[in-house]
Amino acid sequence: MITFVVNPSNSYVEKGRLWYDTKKGVEVAIRTLNGFCNLIYERYQAGYVREESLNQLYIFGDYSFDTVGNCSVSQPSIKKIYPNIPNVLTHAEFWEFIKKNSGGKDLFGISFVYDQSIPSELVHCPVCKKGWSIENVYDVITRRVNSDFKLAGFIGKSLGKVKQYYASRADAKYFIGTEPFLHNNRFKDNTPWTLTPKNDFEKTMVKNDNGWVGTKDGITDDYIIQQDDVVTFSIIHYFHSGCNREYLETKELNSFQEIFTKAGFSKIELKSIPNEYCSCNMCAPWFEANTELGVFKIGWRKRVINIDWTRVNNKKKLLKHLFIGEDVTKGNNYIHAWGDEKAIDYLSRIVNYCKG
Repeated sequence: MITFVVNPSNSYVEKGRLWYDTKKGVEVAIRTLNGFCNLIYERYQAGYVREESLNQLYIFGDYSFDTVGNCSVSQPSIKKIYPNIPNVLTHAEFWEFIKKNSGGKDLFGISFVYDQSIPSELVHCPVCKKGWSIENVYDVITRRVNSDFKLAGFIGKSLGKVKQYYASRADAKYFIGTEPFLHNNRFKDNTPWTLTPKNDFEKTMVKNDNGWVGTKDGITDDYIIQQDDVVTFSIIHYFHSGCNREYLETKELNSFQEIFTKAGFSKIELKSIPNEYCSCNMCAPWFEANTELGVFKIGWRKRVINIDWTRVNNKKKLLKHLFIGEDVTKGNNYIHAWGDEKAIDYLSRIVNYCKG
């Protein structure tokens, strides 16, 4: 079954609609990636700023434009399932296409989710340094982080200038984070939050005990950056799917190499294998680590690192007793480590015991 963010009763109306809400106008816009991005922006402005009621449209099969200005993306790609799906379909046409081409069968595990996974022509992939066009816009994996930036280089300039600078960068998309987004100790205010507290909790409250402020505090694009100002940015990096796999494998290989080295192993040969817990695009592969003790299998399971020594050749292969005091998931030949430091600790116990 497909879960869609749609209005089932939506009917297509074109008369009197502007270009961003007609099939012809949309078909012209999506000839280029910049046009596609502009289309998304215009529909958002129409729905959320001007509160227009919009047509439900599907673009390239993978993108759903709802009636209030949102763009959501199919996961996984419908375009990859149906390469011949038309570029622009109304709500009714989309479902007619699915019904005709699916043989009456449900499609399990596909949904549309709100996302910002569409890069502009300015942004490039961190791995190959190449960008995107309208032809390969669907081939993108996004990674999001929030990061605090010191603004020493912008002292005396406006917040608007800071936004312009980061908007021009090609390595990622930068957005000012959610409220509050700007920090400086000079904004701390330990005066009482209210002069008429109603309970003990309100008696403990102060106006600003952490120095974070935002729009409600008057921080607009005209705000002038001061000494020690810090701004939180939401950063979206865009990877091609193949580059994403390369990035994950390299990142994890270096991490596990360091873990085994710090644990005291002298021979470490790492070979990537399929992730035995999750096969999604966001999860890295697991590894076989060929060491002087034999082969370990290691990889992340959500928040823990699975360490398996089934193929360790040492005579002291029964190692479970080394972890009697550890309150974690474990068995005769494996244990789950909560993070890098614990993985180093557990592997150190193994190598020290087996070489002792």
